[in-house]
Amino acid sequence: MTFPFERDIEIPILKEIERAGGQVRRNDNSFYQCVASHFPQLTGEDLGVKLSNGQSKWTNKVQWVFRRLVKDKGELEIPTRGILRITGNGKQRLMRKGVAITEKREEIQTKSSRALGEMPVKLAKKTEEEPHRPTHDELVQKIKELGEMLGKKVEGPWGPVYKHDCVWRDNPYANPKLVVEVCDRGNLDKDIASLIWAVKNWNAKGILVLFEETDFHTAQKKLAQESQIYPLRADDVLKLHSSLQAGNIQAVRSIFTV
Repeated sequence: MTFPFERDIEIPILKEIERAGGQVRRNDNSFYQCVASHFPQLTGEDLGVKLSNGQSKWTNKVQWVFRRLVKDKGELEIPTRGILRITGNGKQRLMRKGVAITEKREEIQTKSSRALGEMPVKLAKKTEEEPHRPTHDELVQKIKELGEMLGKKVEGPWGPVYKHDCVWRDNPYANPKLVVEVCDRGNLDKDIASLIWAVKNWNAKGILVLFEETDFHTAQKKLAQESQIYPLRADDVLKLHSSLQAGNIQAVRSIFTV
């Protein structure tokens, strides 16, 4: 499976949105196929891979890039719910890459795309879509990608006693160096016990990722005496993933001290 890095998907997304007349529907399956066409290494088998929630892994990956282009770079915007539109910043980036910008919509644009400009005014007042809340499995996948980008051997769920969400090794034969548990409305005490076991038996470092702010503060108190286990907010994991995608390898490596 040879999925491209998220940073490499950004320009194809901007190109395809510009070709579609400047905006697309977020749930338009044909758009994801157009973006995939920029990566000939992707096979039909790759595009058919599903996550545990039934969503296409490729669709999920592209949607994470949407989030970066909207939230972090301001090159896309959400004028109404479910719609993505290229911004002036996005057009400028394409121009820097030598991509021609057209002000008129292409004749091949579908009727449904043309109808986007005819949406009721009351919908136009909604300027921002509710932020995507990652699932447990999506966040575990982000952590695995972090490990892979840092050159680690990653596995999960794995473990002889506890089925840890993710472990990082220096090589396939070494004990895990970092063990990660993602707690999403799950059993906080069980996840903490899992990490304490990993520290005692492997001398590993532990990361406990939490979605809820109340769980985060509770974990801080419970782990006050555990010097090798660190609670981390889910949003911070996403920021670290974006930072690593942007090439800040040493900064991210120093945080995990691996």
